[in-house]
Formats: sequence, structure tokens, C-alpha cells
Amino acid sequence: MDSFFKRTILKVKRVMYRNRRCLNNGPLYMIVGVREGFMVEDAVRFYKELPTSIHQQLFITMDENHASVVPTTMSRAFRFCFEVNNG
Repeated sequence: MDSFFKRTILKVKRVMYRNRRCLNNGPLYMIVGVREGFMVEDAVRFYKELPTSIHQQLFITMDENHASVVPTTMSRAFRFCFEVNNG
């Protein structure tokens, strides 16, 4: 792991530790487009470092880039929120 990524993971873990509600309640849905290059690798590495105590999902969209990933995946994100809140 490069040092920037390590520092980012440590910062996130510190913030989550301080705010225990995130550890216990906070669902996380990460979306990245397969054409976003290094962001895909970073998202996967970041996802693997997250605590398993939170409801989480990583979705890598095919044929999407940084500009097109949000409009393409909004309905999936809404479904995730609905399932977490009503599941």
C-alpha cells in the first residue's frame, strides 16, 4: 500500500472510531466506474479495509467513467438505502 492510501485509511478509521454511530449504524454504498482507472483499485482496497460491523456494498459499474457513473447508478443507490432502512 502506498503511503497516501495508508494515511487516508487511518484518517477514516480515526473518524469512524470517534463517531461510533458510524461503526454501528452507518451503511456505506460505494460506486465506481470501471473506466475510472486507479480509482477502481483504490475503491477496492478501501472497501476491504472497512470494518465489517457496518452494512456495506461496493458496486463497480461496467462501461462507466467518472462523469457517467453517478446518473447511471442512482437507482441502485436508492434501492440500497431502502433495503438498509427497511430490511
